[in-house]
Amino acid sequence: MTDTLQTAYPDFVPNQVLTDAQLNQLRNYLDGQTRLGRLRTVGQGIACGLAVSTTGGAAPTVRVRGGYGITSDGYLIEHGADTGAGGDVTFEAVTYARVAPYQDPATTVGAGGTTTTAYAPWRGGAGEGQIDLLRLLGDADTAEGARAIAAADLENAAVVLYLEQATQELDGCFVTSCDDRGRRIQYAVRVLLARAADLPPAPHPGLASPPLPRPLVPRLAAILARRERRLADLRSAGDLVEIAGEAVGEGVEAIGDAIDRIHERYGESLGLDLRTVREGLEVATEALRDAPLAVLEHVGTVAEAVALLGRAACASGAACGAPGGYGRHLALSGEVASEDGVGSPLRHHFLPAPVVT
Repeated sequence: MTDTLQTAYPDFVPNQVLTDAQLNQLRNYLDGQTRLGRLRTVGQGIACGLAVSTTGGAAPTVRVRGGYGITSDGYLIEHGADTGAGGDVTFEAVTYARVAPYQDPATTVGAGGTTTTAYAPWRGGAGEGQIDLLRLLGDADTAEGARAIAAADLENAAVVLYLEQATQELDGCFVTSCDDRGRRIQYAVRVLLARAADLPPAPHPGLASPPLPRPLVPRLAAILARRERRLADLRSAGDLVEIAGEAVGEGVEAIGDAIDRIHERYGESLGLDLRTVREGLEVATEALRDAPLAVLEHVGTVAEAVALLGRAACASGAACGAPGGYGRHLALSGEVASEDGVGSPLRHHFLPAPVVT
């Protein structure tokens, strides 16, 4: 998270006169803990949906599927959510045919008329001004400068969901009650078009360690099927021993490969050298090679134990870092004129928290 995590909150007492700073401090503490909890226990990036498609021709359109995701600052962004009469929530696609120039409302004007956008990813190359952004408008949206989408708008462009944060100054209270006056922080989700070159590459999904696959010990029937044979085709105990020996060999190899992956990924962080485990397994298997039927059941038990070891190592030794850089936005696609964005290097794919993996 880019904002500093608050480590204290006010503890109110009876008859205390409260200040705006104290109340805001409590709000900021609760808000920070909520967003940090999402990041640490769920993850970040696009959780579902939010694929992009376009239509060309004389009247281009951009279609964004419904969905949601979590930004690198823990903000939840939804698009196309619809709550039915029974309380069921569905996410519908929205098609956009119009755009308008977009200026982030959280922009300050400095000496000499220079402008600075509060949201860092939208700042220009010199850290001032704002990159070129267009807002995609739905049927009911209005904005100054609204016009139909042109084909040139989609060239080298990317679709971005942005959680806009605006401070609204409410009316004064010289005559009326002050109870509902002051300032209000207003959030709104904006669907924007940005130049792909102005957006940094998204963190690769490989930064999140995928779960290790469970080592599989093949069943005798599976080996027979590979040989285009059935159990009824076995004519002697020697045939059965041969098939069992092949199953043991493949199972031991799968277990050894799993041990190597666990050692490579987590051995150093956990201070364990698991290579000796594989060596001992191979020695034991070689000693019992003449009795594969007796060994086969034990190989399956060892495979289960190694799978449990992998899950425990993942929970204990997974990397705790999380990439940042998209505190209040989610990039959905690369160049929208040529792809749906799902495989785009700009797309913020979901990165699950270590506790999930």
